[in-house]
Amino acid sequence: MTRSVGLPDGSTRLVDIVALPAEAGTWGVVHGVGWVAGVIRHATESWAGHAVMYIGGGKIVQATWPRVQIADAPRSNVIWANGQPLTADQRVKITTRAATLVGSRYDIFAYPFLVAALFNAAITQNVDKLFTSDKWRDCSAVVDDCDYYAGIDLFPNRGSNLITPAMLLDLGTQKGWFTSV
Repeated sequence: MTRSVGLPDGSTRLVDIVALPAEAGTWGVVHGVGWVAGVIRHATESWAGHAVMYIGGGKIVQATWPRVQIADAPRSNVIWANGQPLTADQRVKITTRAATLVGSRYDIFAYPFLVAALFNAAITQNVDKLFTSDKWRDCSAVVDDCDYYAGIDLFPNRGSNLITPAMLLDLGTQKGWFTSV
């Protein structure tokens, strides 16, 4: 199955949607349910409202309030970055890092600042300082952190955990990583 995804330049691209990724260490963007995903989708004008890291065995690591947790992998409304070139060593490092993040605090109060920052609100002039703390890590920042731990800098020179599912969706689409397995 495919889904049309908009790119930052205004063009669109068809991406493949599969039920589960082939290998652990693969991240995915999810449409998401609930009010938080809805706010994120609205604020970013994107289909994507959540991001997850596949750790194998039908399980993911995800940031949901109040803690980062292991859950069953979504099997619908998810697009996996199966085409991201990763070595076996990088996949081990990614899944190891994801496991270490389980149980870490996830602060729901980051979202008002995230939404304000997306709208470039005046109160967020120094919001990046807040998002350099691990306390202020959202679902997409968990994905970015896991990849960074394996030596992959998804967003070079970013300097903070202020990352959205839309940014991951755009990156994966631009790089051509959303492919069938």
